[in-house]
Amino acid sequence: PDYENAHNSLGLAYQRLRQRDKAIESFQKELKYHPENFYADMYLGDIYGELKDYSMALFHYKRALTHPDSSNAEKIQKAISSLEIAPKSEATRGD
Repeated sequence: PDYENAHNSLGLAYQRLRQRDKAIESFQKELKYHPENFYADMYLGDIYGELKDYSMALFHYKRALTHPDSSNAEKIQKAISSLEIAPKSEATRGD
């Protein structure tokens, strides 16, 4: 818990292995110990987007933008824009 980003590193490893549940758990632990960690929210937004849980993805992306170190703000704004359109597109496809 003392080393910031330790849980992020673990979460990224799980994400690469497609173990998304464990990745989510790791990023959430990072936020528990370091609530201002911009990257944990950004990574959670990425995973929830992959899982098509758009409301959770938007929640974490928007929360990431509120952190003092939102160094990837442009990337997140693009992700937010595409996610706000995605649910409508998914609904009209009839999958």
